[in-house]
Amino acid sequence: MVSIRMALALLMAAVLRTPHASAEQERDLMLEGQLEPARTYVQAQAIYRLRFYQAVDARELKIRAPAPRLADFEPIGDIRVYEAQRGGRRYRVHERSYAVFPFTSGALELGGAYASVRLTHAGDKGDGRRTIRIDAAPQTLIVLPAADAAGAWLPARSVAISETWAQAPDEARAGHAQRRTIRIEASGVRAEQIPELRIAADGMTVHAGPARLENRFEGELHVGVREQTFSMVPLRAGDIVVPALQLRWWNTGTASPAATILAARTLHVSGDAETPTASRHKPPAPGRTGAISAAAIAATLLVMLVIYGCRRRLASAWRWRRLCRKGDLREMRDELLILASEAWPQAPRTLPALAARLGDPAARRDLIEMDRALYGAAACCDVRLQVEAARRVRRAIGRQRRIEK
Repeated sequence: MVSIRMALALLMAAVLRTPHASAEQERDLMLEGQLEPARTYVQAQAIYRLRFYQAVDARELKIRAPAPRLADFEPIGDIRVYEAQRGGRRYRVHERSYAVFPFTSGALELGGAYASVRLTHAGDKGDGRRTIRIDAAPQTLIVLPAADAAGAWLPARSVAISETWAQAPDEARAGHAQRRTIRIEASGVRAEQIPELRIAADGMTVHAGPARLENRFEGELHVGVREQTFSMVPLRAGDIVVPALQLRWWNTGTASPAATILAARTLHVSGDAETPTASRHKPPAPGRTGAISAAAIAATLLVMLVIYGCRRRLASAWRWRRLCRKGDLREMRDELLILASEAWPQAPRTLPALAARLGDPAARRDLIEMDRALYGAAACCDVRLQVEAARRVRRAIGRQRRIEK
């Protein structure tokens, strides 16, 4: 305990010894922050830039971005170094850009950005080196609430949908699966925010595979990608129409609702659907006894694992019961996202992304309403209804997890 206190004291002393730039040094060394745009929508991308100007020799530059609680910061690429003229003086500029994704609407203050450098002064005593700190003026990002639009909230600059087929659609045969991959690319938003498209067609059974999510930057614009493969099995011969797919989203550039459509397609299916025959139900082989023994051992191990995991589930259930009694919607949101992170490797990071992962339509609607209650223009007016909705969503996560297993 004493060693921890001593370490904290030394750390505070080191921070206090780092002087801020003097008035003269502020003309030689400057740090500026810039937002682009100054207004954005909740969960949509904005860009924050930090530019460090130096007119004197400075070493060991360290730039620290703001760390707000209600937004995510992601660095974009590497630091750019170039020269610029300011007030008749030539400066070397180090520029660092960040993608900002706000969690909630309102005025988001981005403060606390600073740069520290080590200067060399020949006249100083000792080694002639000292570190100074330059602070950037805080910037305020105006975050607009989610618009009252139908469907999941997807604020983006652009959205594109494309499809690929593993086999030519004109070669479809009854009873044989056609693999169709749907790819959605949305710029200015994370992949976790892109909702899942539901595919259904009369005369076909459709099975959805797991979604693959990808996040990347194209220049300074964040691009989220959701790719999912569907196994579509025609049940009869003849023409089968695969309906058009429509994804509704919010265009942040024009501040208006938009929709991207993947056109309908007609499959020309040949042959008859295969029917089960007696040959498919063969009697068990003589060596089945060993397989049954192995299955019994596996089942025993599974039961042991389930019993061992009960302690964790009981703790989670107790914590959830306490949150429901408290009625704090934000804490319930965090608990649902934690539960989702335990269910899936690529965990949804927002409520709309979680809604896109669930197959229960009622739970999806509950999540969208909860998201609007948290981030929309109007606050939640009935805590009891929101608590019931959160309970339904928690049960839906458990069901979805069992289905995907």
